[in-house]
Formats: sequence, C-alpha cells, structure tokens
Amino acid sequence: MHDRSDIHFSSILKWGLGLLAVAVIAHLTIWRLFDFLNNRAAQLDPKPSPMFQQNQRPPEPQLQVTPVMDLQNYRAEEQRLLNSYDWVDREKGIVRIPVNEAMNLLIKKEKAASTPQPAEESGGADQ
Repeated sequence: MHDRSDIHFSSILKWGLGLLAVAVIAHLTIWRLFDFLNNRAAQLDPKPSPMFQQNQRPPEPQLQVTPVMDLQNYRAEEQRLLNSYDWVDREKGIVRIPVNEAMNLLIKKEKAASTPQPAEESGGADQ
C-alpha cells in the first residue's frame, strides 16, 4: 500500500490547468502577433508601377521549363539535318546531303584521284 498523504492530486491538477492556460495564451498571442505583422507588411509594401502588367514575362534569358524534352527535340532536329537532303542556297545550286552520302562521295573521289593513270607514251626519247 502507499501513503495517500504524499500525492496531492489537486496540486497536480492546478499545475496542469495552469500550464494549459499559459500554452493557450502563448498560442493566441503569437497568432495575433503574426496577424499584426502580416497586415503591417502589406501596408508597407510598395505599390506596383503603373507600367506593371499582370502577365509580364521576365527578360531573356528565361529558364527552360522542360530541359529534357528540349534536348531531345534539339537532337532530333540535328539528326534530321544530318540525314536529309535540302537546299542551302537554291540560286547558287548548293544543297545539303546526308553525312554518310557525302563521306561515300568523298571516298570515291579520293580513290579516283589516287588510282594511277596509264602514262601517255611520248614520241621522243628521254634525255
């Protein structure tokens, strides 16, 4: 058995209620303080310029919204340019051909230039 005279439930209850009251008062005070500071900041906030527009975009350069998709589109366009035929300058007759085709033409041209041509026989003797 325990001695009932050592524990005072009324004292503990009073302390608990007092602590609860202090916590509620502290929360209400902080809430009112934040509300006051928020209203004061709104009053001190400078008015927007008459030139300000609601949908105004920031100046260039702007951040990419979808960088992965932008890179994929860029690479696809580069591949299309490398692997397609198109006019570069129609007036001058300059065209773009696929890279592989250009490399094959260059190889054929080099082979044709490097093959020895039969020497023409001259009528005179070497001196």
